[in-house]
Amino acid sequence: MRALDGNTLIDVPDIKDLGIRWPIAEPPAPFGAPERPGITQLFANVVNGFRHRGLDIGMVTGTSVLAADDGAVEVAWLASWGSDYGRHVVLSHGTYSDALGRSYVIRTLYWHLDSSGVVVGQRVHRGQVLGHSGNTGLSSGPHLHLEVQRWDGWRVIKLDPQQFIREIDDMAIMTDDAQRDYMAILPQLKALAAVAREGGLTAAEDTPAPNDPESRAFRRFGRLLAAGQLTETEIRAMPDGAARALLLDLINLGVDG
Repeated sequence: MRALDGNTLIDVPDIKDLGIRWPIAEPPAPFGAPERPGITQLFANVVNGFRHRGLDIGMVTGTSVLAADDGAVEVAWLASWGSDYGRHVVLSHGTYSDALGRSYVIRTLYWHLDSSGVVVGQRVHRGQVLGHSGNTGLSSGPHLHLEVQRWDGWRVIKLDPQQFIREIDDMAIMTDDAQRDYMAILPQLKALAAVAREGGLTAAEDTPAPNDPESRAFRRFGRLLAAGQLTETEIRAMPDGAARALLLDLINLGVDG
């Protein structure tokens, strides 16, 4: 699991049974839906020489911010001044063990709120409204900064929220460059989708993605490649035809899903 120790990117054992979810009522916005909340800054991206400690989710001021999991309010800073985080809430979710059996307290942090109605010591449930998004503290625009921390009693390690939140869709976290690449080859992807459906590459997923069939086929293709179930060598060994040509075009364009 990706994590940050200070400003250093590290790998740590997975945390078992952690139920953190997307902290907004609406699902993450796919590319092309800017009116809905969507990720604007990824975990560990370098900004001004420092790695980003969480996920930034852009949204209009006043959007309801929900508890990502059951927990207790540890901090409820209600002043808009005095903290780079602005108005913010910290939840403690109790003790969890990693894959090696070591125990840690898990916290989630919600920064830059416009308002909050919870108090320290209050028990909250996953999906309960903690407050409303804003632009307080050190913030360049209305958004929520969501952070997940692991604490062993003396050292705090920041964990990548994306690795817990099942609702995050591949399209919601594409970089600007990746979005441009995607749009440039969309006609080919539509053709690929038809071929992929005929070949069974878009078999039903556990959780259907909130995007069009072409996007789902594209992601399925990318995951097959990433999982080694459909390699470039295997594609090149295919008989000549539309599927082989389209797959090779995607590989040559550097698109890996």
